[in-house]
Amino acid sequence: MSDLAEVIRDAADMTQRAGHKNVTVWVDVPDKPLWVRLPEDAIRQILHNVLRNAVDASPPGAQVTVRVDTTLPLRILVSDVGPGIPPHLRDRVFKPFFTTKTSNSEPGMGLGLSVCHGLMEAIGGKIDFQCGEVSGITFKIHLPSDGLTKEES
Repeated sequence: MSDLAEVIRDAADMTQRAGHKNVTVWVDVPDKPLWVRLPEDAIRQILHNVLRNAVDASPPGAQVTVRVDTTLPLRILVSDVGPGIPPHLRDRVFKPFFTTKTSNSEPGMGLGLSVCHGLMEAIGGKIDFQCGEVSGITFKIHLPSDGLTKEES
């Protein structure tokens, strides 16, 4: 069993320590443990990939937010204030080797979100996103209900 709140804080710290672009990662999780029966390493990898993309998409000095929606089923929400994803590209976001990063940004291979999608499917969850009206994006990591527990310690 893993404490999801601790996994989220770890992934955010790992992303923040990368320290590029002077973007702040702000974490909003409950102070009490959120116990889940899910593969901790997979959740950490998914979060790090999504957070890294959010930081890359954000302008210098911006803030990326990661929070937990504790209504069931549990969701992790990662939001940025970057340019978003143009409507004509949205259906390709989780495809391997697809990237929206331009030559002006840090290059990527286009595998991070594809890996996240595959890992979420493997554990019985899903990942999707919602773009803002003008800019910004929120990735929603929907955890499988069979991996959740109400146990606290």
